[in-house]
Amino acid sequence: METELLPNVRGTVQSLRSMWSEKVRDEQNILKQKLLGCGSNSQQPQKKIIKDDIKSSASTETTKIDEQPKLMVHVE
Repeated sequence: METELLPNVRGTVQSLRSMWSEKVRDEQNILKQKLLGCGSNSQQPQKKIIKDDIKSSASTETTKIDEQPKLMVHVE
């Protein structure tokens, strides 16, 4: 049983690695396009643009967490 499971696990790990690499590559391409699109018109350095992008995604995640309904319990 273990010998059958091992190749399956290796295949799954390889699939996940390739998916992750593709995702990272896509995000890098999107970021490059953003930087190229506003590079000539903007005076902002590239590092600031990247930091702003990270901050906006972090604030979005916080907002999603805050929107969850809260449970109120009345204790007598």
